[in-house]
Amino acid sequence: MLNPRPTSPELHVNLDALIANYSWFCAQAPNSKTGVALKANAYGIGMDAVGPALLEAGCTVFFVAHISEGVRLRRLLGSAPLIYVLHGAATGEVEVMLAHRLYPVLNSRPQIALWRNDGAGAPAALHVDTGMNRTGLPFAELPETKFDELNLQMIMSHLACAATPEHPLNEIQRDRFLQVTRQFPGIAASFCNSAGVLLGDEYHFDLTRIGIGLFGASPLHASLPPPPLTPVARIQAPIIQLKTVSKSETVGYGGTFCAPGAMQIAILAYGYADGLPRSVGATSFGWVGKTPTSILGRVSMDLTVVDVSQVKKPLEIGDHIEFLGPDLDAFAQSCNGEAYEILTSISPRVKRVYKREAS
Repeated sequence: MLNPRPTSPELHVNLDALIANYSWFCAQAPNSKTGVALKANAYGIGMDAVGPALLEAGCTVFFVAHISEGVRLRRLLGSAPLIYVLHGAATGEVEVMLAHRLYPVLNSRPQIALWRNDGAGAPAALHVDTGMNRTGLPFAELPETKFDELNLQMIMSHLACAATPEHPLNEIQRDRFLQVTRQFPGIAASFCNSAGVLLGDEYHFDLTRIGIGLFGASPLHASLPPPPLTPVARIQAPIIQLKTVSKSETVGYGGTFCAPGAMQIAILAYGYADGLPRSVGATSFGWVGKTPTSILGRVSMDLTVVDVSQVKKPLEIGDHIEFLGPDLDAFAQSCNGEAYEILTSISPRVKRVYKREAS
């Protein structure tokens, strides 16, 4: 008979660890302000808790992707901080942006024209594409674009290869961005993401924009030593059933895992509808204390099976298997993904539990 303890996964977030990571990035660029990107519900961690915690820690500049995220963040943080919308302004959104003091990041000539005509002189940022070929005004169009009647408060660009410090595109983009800043003397410049901060002083300019590093994941390529960041989030997946399987029995849909011998298994209330990728492989695992528990077979929508044969302590229904934690990057790699994907895929139905005491 099942024990009636909680049977839903939870995301446990240490906000003190988050602030420790923020402070670490601030210390790496002491001559620059440190802004933060809280797009995608603060990378899946939860904007409602993360935003106020960072504001309390002294952060005054925030970035979001969508206008809806900006409106939500403004309601959370009040009128004081600056909030930039990375996707810029679109027809029908200008009034909302003005009403909530959201500043668009202008990425194209049409956006520049729209804000010039309808923005009522409100501040904006200009994003110039220096080599990523994603959003941003193309570098080649800069000399022939007019910026009169714009209240530009920031010039920015985005590094494409900062995760690989030796990549030649980093210096190419930096040199182009230096040319951009010379055209806008006296206006604040922002260039670095989390990985960019680690490239050194010549990349910092006036404001850095950190994202994934806040949450304890390394912003660098997996082959490089990670910076000393503190893990922020861990999934607690509850055990809802315990079983013994015999040699040659299979586990899960398709029978893709065949037991090599008798095994103790735990069925968890945690599946791909909660954000656990179906791409997990033979090297994907959770933890009981320091003991790894390998994932067996295919992940189901609401259930996952793990091998608990090596766990020494007796397990009960309602106990938890931990995922992410100090091994977020390794876990993401075992899913053929990155930490960004793992965090932002965590389902809204996973309860967020926040704490402030250091751990």
